[in-house]
Amino acid sequence: EDPFPRKPDPASLLGLMARHGLDPSSGMVIGDRPLDIVAGQRAGLSTCWYGEPPEGTEPDLSIVSYDQLLLWLQVQHQGAKDESCGVLQASCLDKKTTTRPVGG
Repeated sequence: EDPFPRKPDPASLLGLMARHGLDPSSGMVIGDRPLDIVAGQRAGLSTCWYGEPPEGTEPDLSIVSYDQLLLWLQVQHQGAKDESCGVLQASCLDKKTTTRPVGG
């Protein structure tokens, strides 16, 4: 039996982060339901929507393929090493991808 309340309550996310010694400000929730995004936001995590987000859902990032997520993560990692890298440019991804920076 799961001891946590159901999402969008952030308790399960926060519990897992604490169990593994992770800081929520450095994590990301990837979801395909509005309650995934709400739970992530309430937990202080960055949020990523997989697919086309419905109106009223405001994730930090939106992707339509995991290849896009991988590319975004690679650019973010490079940006941490080289400040001239910056945020992923829209030209790198198709038009359905939101390129708002996580945490920015």
